[in-house]
Amino acid sequence: RAMDPGGDTIYLCVRDENGMAVSLSQSLSGAFGSGLVVPGTGVLLHNRAEYFTPEEYAGGAALPRHTLAPAMALRDGEPHLVFGTMGGESQIQVHMQLLARIFVAGQDIGDAIAAPRWRMVRDGLWQEPGLPDLGGAPYPYPDLAGHAHAIHVRGPQEVAAAFDPRSDGAAL
Repeated sequence: RAMDPGGDTIYLCVRDENGMAVSLSQSLSGAFGSGLVVPGTGVLLHNRAEYFTPEEYAGGAALPRHTLAPAMALRDGEPHLVFGTMGGESQIQVHMQLLARIFVAGQDIGDAIAAPRWRMVRDGLWQEPGLPDLGGAPYPYPDLAGHAHAIHVRGPQEVAAAFDPRSDGAAL
């Protein structure tokens, strides 16, 4: 199907004063999802089954593929990094890049989220401006680079939050 540069997915993360955290993705998977509305509510039903092909699930016990991947990294069983992104099949690759920048390279979460990204695709590599020349093509739709957001719990009373400058989000 043709990509809609307007997008159809949101990501948000929250943490309360007691340390309870939520990482949430919501997607219709298409401008009007499945095209079905719950009667009397105005609620559109999603179309996350768009990737479903019966032959992939012959024999049972297989889970349907989809791209939603809200994430949380724990330290000693407690939320340490609450993070995620929108961006279709880019989500897992964006997660890996954020984890590497924050936990391996030691970047601040705001710098890690704002940094240029790359994505491996079937026929090569897409990359944003600002990366070394990796031989990749520019992203065909910039939104596929994701709109990541994160909360970094640095200590019991020390929390940092950042939003993606590619998005219209906010960190409060």
